Amino acid sequence: MKSDPDQPTVALPTLSPSANRFTDSEALTSPLPLDTGSTAKTLPLGQKPETAPHSGRRKEALAPTFAAGQIIANRYRIVRFLAQGGMGEVYEADDLDLHERLALKTVRADVGDDGIALERFKREIHLARKVSHPNVCRIFDIGHHGMSGVDPDASDSDITFLTMEFLAGETLDQRLKREGKLTPEAALPLVRQMTDALHAAHKVGIIHRDFKSSNVMLVPTRDEADPVRVVVTDFGLARSAATGDSLSNSVTNTGQILGTPAYMAPEQVEGKVLTPSADIYALGVVLFEMVTGALPFKGDTTLATIFKRLNEPPPPPRSLVPELDEQWENVILCCLARTPAGRFAKATDVAKALQYEAPIVPPVVAEIPLAVPPKSRRWLRPAMIAAAVVFLLLLGWAVSNRFTERTPTQPEVVRLLVADFNNQTSEPLFNGMLEPLFTVVMEGASFINCYDRGQARKVAGQLQSGVTGLDEALARLVAVREGINVVLSGSIAKQGSRYNVTVKAIDATSGKAILLQDAQADSTEYILDAVGKLTARVRRGLGDVTPESQLAAETFTAASLEAAHHYALAQEFQWAGKRDDAIKEYKQAVQLDPKLGRAYSGLATSYHTLGQRAEAETSYQEAMTHLDSMSERERFRTRGGYYLLIRNYPKAIEEFTSLLKGYPADTAGIYNLGLAHFYSRNMPLALAAGRRAIQVYPKNLFYQNNVALFSLYAGEFETAARDARAVLEQNPSYSLSYIALALSELAQGNVAAATTTYHKLEAISASGASRAALGLADVAMYEGRLSEAVTLLETGIRNDQANHQAAAAAIKQLALAELYLLRGQKNQTLALADQVLSGAQEEGVKYMLAHLYLNAGQENKALQMAAELSASIPPDPRHYAKLIEGEAQMLHGKLSEAVTSLQAAQQITDSWSGRFLLGRAYLEAKSFAEAHSEFDACLKRRGEAAAILLDDVPSYRNLPPVYYYLGRVQEGLHSPAAVESWRTFLKIKEKGEDEPMITEARHRIAGR
Repeated sequence: MKSDPDQPTVALPTLSPSANRFTDSEALTSPLPLDTGSTAKTLPLGQKPETAPHSGRRKEALAPTFAAGQIIANRYRIVRFLAQGGMGEVYEADDLDLHERLALKTVRADVGDDGIALERFKREIHLARKVSHPNVCRIFDIGHHGMSGVDPDASDSDITFLTMEFLAGETLDQRLKREGKLTPEAALPLVRQMTDALHAAHKVGIIHRDFKSSNVMLVPTRDEADPVRVVVTDFGLARSAATGDSLSNSVTNTGQILGTPAYMAPEQVEGKVLTPSADIYALGVVLFEMVTGALPFKGDTTLATIFKRLNEPPPPPRSLVPELDEQWENVILCCLARTPAGRFAKATDVAKALQYEAPIVPPVVAEIPLAVPPKSRRWLRPAMIAAAVVFLLLLGWAVSNRFTERTPTQPEVVRLLVADFNNQTSEPLFNGMLEPLFTVVMEGASFINCYDRGQARKVAGQLQSGVTGLDEALARLVAVREGINVVLSGSIAKQGSRYNVTVKAIDATSGKAILLQDAQADSTEYILDAVGKLTARVRRGLGDVTPESQLAAETFTAASLEAAHHYALAQEFQWAGKRDDAIKEYKQAVQLDPKLGRAYSGLATSYHTLGQRAEAETSYQEAMTHLDSMSERERFRTRGGYYLLIRNYPKAIEEFTSLLKGYPADTAGIYNLGLAHFYSRNMPLALAAGRRAIQVYPKNLFYQNNVALFSLYAGEFETAARDARAVLEQNPSYSLSYIALALSELAQGNVAAATTTYHKLEAISASGASRAALGLADVAMYEGRLSEAVTLLETGIRNDQANHQAAAAAIKQLALAELYLLRGQKNQTLALADQVLSGAQEEGVKYMLAHLYLNAGQENKALQMAAELSASIPPDPRHYAKLIEGEAQMLHGKLSEAVTSLQAAQQITDSWSGRFLLGRAYLEAKSFAEAHSEFDACLKRRGEAAAILLDDVPSYRNLPPVYYYLGRVQEGLHSPAAVESWRTFLKIKEKGEDEPMITEARHRIAGR
């Protein structure tokens, strides 16, 4: 995946992805807490519950009623005891009729008074069955098991139970206890699903009434879009919102307080008739808990907690977590409004507001009549209620002001192109200087996004062949083609010793002037001040609502006009793709002004684009010492680019997310946020960001092509092929689109089409021919045509060396070494690996080399490389080190150690290569079910196999062995599907040579 070359202030990596992914939890917990008045206790397999006081007839906690292996109701076999609470027990069980794993929840007849517990138990089925939604726990059936003669202490002869969906994971409460709190980025996907679940219940008239973090299960999935499935459980206290629900009212009448005090809405505490708004209040408590790690109201006793709920406002979440985004705080406080009228109307509006897709409803103060509390709550003294009412009125007024005193709404996004300014002074100092300066200050407005001038020149060249400039007329043509709203042009002239700077903003489509401004400077010393004044006026004219005093302060500052001149030239060179020239000018700028932070940032970007990582990191570190001289927008870009460079993708995501909250139209931020998600292997989020960039600039080929590549890696092969073809229709020489198209065709099994596409790429240019040679070799290796692949790679290496393309030659040498290893030619493998190692810098390349050394007999060298990688701080190299360590242990037959190392690697980064190696280790250890899971994941994520280092270098040849190993796993599971897997492998390899894996697959089929 390529970085955005059109953003001179953002440096991007080219290799070595990283991610901290949610891994499958080994803990199995009760899908439904057993009693709202007590905490269900989860016990390890075989451990008996501790003795404890009990409110029922028994004076000790009950030992598990059922034993592992016991058959219940002639249908369910107990697997193990999970948890016990005040109402009964939860077990993991097998449905012998349907051959499914489920959870079995009991309620004992001696629990509760007057059958209330049993009625609540039955109502749980009645209500939960009304809600059919993937984020709500599914209830299957109710049954009875006779206990006569089984338990002599049982007061009744049978046990009532219900069966439900078995959920393997942990509760949100458990996760929060483990992690303390969640970042908004981690919390948001969970919130979306929680609100969907509550909304589904509310739509059918069901109020949960006991929504809390311990009733929210987090179940790991293999869905890239939602790696964690949220399941809302325990509708035991739920009731219908409809009037006259006799079942509900017979058990919990108005005036009774049921639920968990820490999460109750005020009206629930007061025993009033409830609406879905009570669940939204509880959701607000859960949100508060998620992002702060604490509850908003917590007293020493239940009464103290309730008193706080009625008499105190919730603390602002940012008083506990200062870095929390203000939008999150506002949403949470809206959920926690004292009256239902002040909260969100629908649960789903909460998630939308967190994503800035819906407004935050300001709380409304409602009149609350004083009333004598019913008998069931006379402990709430009248003075407390009166105090609560007075405080509520004051709080409502304060909160209302909080939400109404907001910054005025910014105008819609303005896409702006700065045309060439006309230098009428005859002084070369001003050639190309003003345009970058105007760009920097104009982008201080959150709603303005300046179109890249380098990209604009490329488009201008397509519109008018041979043109190098970008005057106002040509800029308008570019703007209309690219969907840009406004063109900014201007001039600088000299009259005596004074300079006059003029700027004009015009509507790109109509050509009408939006505004015309000028400013004077008595000498060159005041030129930058004049630019600042003009940009402030232009921003105002376009709708900026930034205070005048702040606008006046937002200007380009430099120690001298000469330093600004060299910075401007560097920007122009960088926009034009002339990185060496840009570096020269940036260096000159910082020599004249050592505090010009934005110049160091640009220098870092240029170095990194040229592959000079050490120089890039040094320049970034220097830029960090001068962040205060940059605009806010540049600071976000600089820090985000730095984090991408050092592979700290979570921090990069944080920076670019913050950038987009303040500057939603910043396409560099949009794209680079997607890139950070991409290298974290969160393909759906990467794809979403890429598509968002296209929404800003629908005709931008660079963004279109990258969306095609994102789609490829996400496994959306048809979409990727369609998008790649769309790019090639507009620009038939766009080489990376041929790569995306060919790999998508190959992934769909169309080898002939992929080969044809590579041949088309071959004819474009020398660089295209180099890429095509590697692609064609990958196809040949995919099909097992090894001799042909050797010829293609050897020829490609010679051509690359003749054309002085050392990096391209090294990639092919690495692939050729892999081929030699496959054919058993270890000496040739090692010779090529040594050649590549001398120039290897990227961690991914070092990992591939270590793999070659390990399998070619030089284990010490491989392990030494692993040790060097493990000493790094970023996650990628540490992940690769663990993969090497695990593979080495596997080669020595130390399978348990290998599995441990490979699992550790996956906890650092969930990579396709790690899944594949872990599958092989499980297979060798005869852990067939586990191996099946890993190879199944490899097939589902086969888009990542297209380029396993996520560097756009074809590697789809790695996929066919998955089918071979999957067949062996299925054989171990005694599944007839093994033959089909081997046949799929051999069908791919039907033109292949007799390599060992092909021969083995044929023998295994013949032996069945």
